[in-house]
Amino acid sequence: MKQMLVVLFVFVSVVQASAQSNPVKLAVCLTEEALDGMVIEEDGSATLDNEKASSLVELNQNSELIAMYPMSYKAGSPFRKFFTLFFDERADLESLKESYEANEFVQWALPVPDETPELLGPYYPNDAKFANDQMWYVHQGTDKADVNGPEAWEWTLGDTSVVIAICGGGIKCLTEPNNQYFSADVASNLWTNWGEIPNNGIDDDNNGFIDDIHGWNFNCNDPDIENSCLLPGDPLWWHGTPMASHAASAIDSCVSTNCGVGVAPKCRIMGLPSSHWNSLAYAVDNGARVFVYAFAFNPTFWQPFIDTAFAHGVLFVNAAGNNVPGPIYQSGYGVSVANVDSNNYVGTTTGSGVKLSAPALYGGSSYAAPVAGGVAALMRSFNPHISIESLRRIFISPLSCNPISQSGTGAGRIDAYKALKNVVATVTLDSILNDGGYPLLTWTANTFLDSSGVFNLGSLNYIVQRKWMYDTAYADIATLSSSASSYKDEEILISYFSDIFSYRIVTKIAYGGSVLFSVPSNKKEIRGEFLKLSSRTDEKSLPTETKLLGNFPNPFNPVTKISFDIGKASHVTLRIFDVLGKEVSTIMDEFLEVGSYVKEVNASTLSTGVYFYTMRAGSYFKAMKLIVAK
Repeated sequence: MKQMLVVLFVFVSVVQASAQSNPVKLAVCLTEEALDGMVIEEDGSATLDNEKASSLVELNQNSELIAMYPMSYKAGSPFRKFFTLFFDERADLESLKESYEANEFVQWALPVPDETPELLGPYYPNDAKFANDQMWYVHQGTDKADVNGPEAWEWTLGDTSVVIAICGGGIKCLTEPNNQYFSADVASNLWTNWGEIPNNGIDDDNNGFIDDIHGWNFNCNDPDIENSCLLPGDPLWWHGTPMASHAASAIDSCVSTNCGVGVAPKCRIMGLPSSHWNSLAYAVDNGARVFVYAFAFNPTFWQPFIDTAFAHGVLFVNAAGNNVPGPIYQSGYGVSVANVDSNNYVGTTTGSGVKLSAPALYGGSSYAAPVAGGVAALMRSFNPHISIESLRRIFISPLSCNPISQSGTGAGRIDAYKALKNVVATVTLDSILNDGGYPLLTWTANTFLDSSGVFNLGSLNYIVQRKWMYDTAYADIATLSSSASSYKDEEILISYFSDIFSYRIVTKIAYGGSVLFSVPSNKKEIRGEFLKLSSRTDEKSLPTETKLLGNFPNPFNPVTKISFDIGKASHVTLRIFDVLGKEVSTIMDEFLEVGSYVKEVNASTLSTGVYFYTMRAGSYFKAMKLIVAK
């Protein structure tokens, strides 16, 4: 039977096998060919076949290779090719790196930094209550610095299939009923490894970990596991517990004094020790979708591990750091999060590497990261078909955040409601005008609808919904194609001044064999007197001449708007041509009355380049340039 896999820390067996007490480590990624014939020994170490082993031994430059351990035993894991090699402490790791990378069986090699994770958050006791705004990071009744949890929860509370890995240590201490700090709202949301039988001392699912029922650090029997069972007074005793609570504490379930409120209250929490990259491998192998990390680390060394996790659908969210020269993580696919207080003031590290900011109950960025991670989990829950590339782009966009006055805070303070709205693209209801006595709705498509590369425009519809002041719910009144940007409601002609009608738009998307519905657009109301006092166009402002005014933005990707005036009622055409004069799109071909118009153009099907568009209205003709920049 394999022992518990421990890649970063000194194995008892390794120490006994070596005359040296402090081996140095080299992380390597082998080729698929190198794995052929590999054998896993009783102590969990790996042995290659003779030919490949001889090839690698020649690289050791007389340094004693004590043992090599795979990062994952799980079949199909992307980390099965990743190994940690333990050498005699006198080995020159930089020279070994060069030698190994020149070998045909090695993809890359990196010296393992000899460092202890630095705690990025302060020591704090049990969570405060949600009542009286003590859990203000989720909702504080104002628009100060919360993530608008209740607004987002109207659409999803998360999903049990979405697992948030919390790499902070100490989660166990809030999840044991006999512990004075037990919290039912954290314990009820723990991820469960159903392939493992509890407390039998056996690796039942053969993943290299014994009794890992709720994650890695829920076993108390292995002396090599860092923080597997923390004792009161240890600084890490409380570090992971509020992190877990911030991310995914259940709501309406607390029966103890140590209650919290999580951003994604129906998602699951996977507990991991405050270790290094092997925690990330465990999270990927066991189905986590979001990985939250709250310790200082070497970004150069971590890069291939984070890239591998991202390629397999796991979003890495980490604390930006507290009062350090720069963000801990500044490149690649990680999302570095700064902390804001209840007044939206940033008290932690800022800089170009920070992707966004998040509120947190306590002062460290360790507690901002799981808040942001909870939002990412809600996004995954609301649209399980979204690609990881699109999710990250939307997650760190200013359209998913609220602005912060301080520089170096990324896209701003993450807003759960806005992020959900962007994950399943919706529209912005711009105006309701009077068109012959009937309400005319106009809207603008959400830009992520095209730029995310997730949705097929051909399978998209807009659903117009209306609610009378005495109705209890909105009713669907029209289903329109993806090209629509307006709708005239001819079913009602308001005649009573006291009547109020409210409108909104929902986007329906067929994707991946499922039908998804967006968060509804903003709501707009009209009253009885609205249609009597409003008019479609103020006659004093009618244009007197026909003119093509241009498009904005330009360059654009993939949506721009063309503005033009019609001074005399006429048949109008708008067409796009490439630089060779070939027509690629007809934007408009219809009769228009006198007025000012704005036509939205979606160029998602066009390649990057320069195009020309023409407008013809009666005897008027003009051509202008537009630039698609993807």
